[in-house]
Amino acid sequence: MIRKRNLLIITAALTLCLTVTWFTTSIHGTETIRNPHPDPLVSQNQIDTARMVEAYEKLMERYIDITENQISDLSKRLSVIERNLGINPDASEKTKDKKDN
Repeated sequence: MIRKRNLLIITAALTLCLTVTWFTTSIHGTETIRNPHPDPLVSQNQIDTARMVEAYEKLMERYIDITENQISDLSKRLSVIERNLGINPDASEKTKDKKDN
């Protein structure tokens, strides 16, 4: 009889310990972290607008790069054409300056 009573006490204590352990959040690893300085609220429209501006800036940078590459290619082609035709680019600039004055 005493043995059954001791077994019942041990089983109850073990059940109680397991229940307390199960409901303890620190054992599960779900700690609540509170931010003492919350971020200001930003509406979804402002976030979308910021994304749109960033995308537009990237697009314009790509456009400028492409344009610069095309201008450098045209400059190279023009110098080859001038060289093949025997035109001195420095002399043509000097005559333009004289005509402007």
